Amino acid sequence: MNKKKIVILGATGFIGFHLCKFLVDKGFYIIVLVRSKNNLKLKRLNQNKITVVPVGDLNVIRLFPYNFNDIDCVINCAAKAHISKKIRINHNEYIKKLTNIERNIIKNIKNKNLRIIHLSSAKVSNILKNNENHKIDIYTKAKLLSEELIASYYKNYVILRPPIVYGPGVGANFLKLMNLINLNLPLPFLNINNARSYLYVGNLLDVILKILSRKDIKKKIYYVCDGQNLSTYKLCKIISKYLSKKIFFFYLNKN
Repeated sequence: MNKKKIVILGATGFIGFHLCKFLVDKGFYIIVLVRSKNNLKLKRLNQNKITVVPVGDLNVIRLFPYNFNDIDCVINCAAKAHISKKIRINHNEYIKKLTNIERNIIKNIKNKNLRIIHLSSAKVSNILKNNENHKIDIYTKAKLLSEELIASYYKNYVILRPPIVYGPGVGANFLKLMNLINLNLPLPFLNINNARSYLYVGNLLDVILKILSRKDIKKKIYYVCDGQNLSTYKLCKIISKYLSKKIFFFYLNKN
């Protein structure tokens, strides 16, 4: 029995790296599309079961040096995760640049019937609920447009909208929060009731595996999360428990 061939974009990112290791362990053969081979994370993957294809900057439209005729699925984890709110740019042009990842997928992987799993963001719901579109950040607008591009071209797509994803190797704000707690710094989260969703990376991988194993899941959009909303206050309490740290809170008027 031939092993399924899966193309992964964003393999050196937090989610993509975990996904590569997970699917290789499950018996899949992986083709990773990366900016260059000079990435330390690539050396930590099983090179015998992975083909590395350097494609350059995905924010620039280009042709990929690979024939995609024999693949079973594309999983798109590639995205610019954090965009400064202070940047002064033409929003429409920047959003187009951010969605060139999806335009590159469509340009190079032309089989419209190919299965594609596209990772978006739970923030997209902010646009769908909020009529004041000018209040929505660039990142979220780009995420919605990327969904629309994939759904308009491919017939066998699944779009996942996760919230903040955490797990081994997590970075960005989640890691900053862990570091603050580890330093025993007082935190201004007393009486903060901002319940929000989170998703453990292992749970996300299980969802992707379930989709890969079932042919009847297509043209679907799913919000995925751990199933328990937490305030920042409660999240800090949990992190401090597992770091074996005492935690101190103080009240700060949110205004």
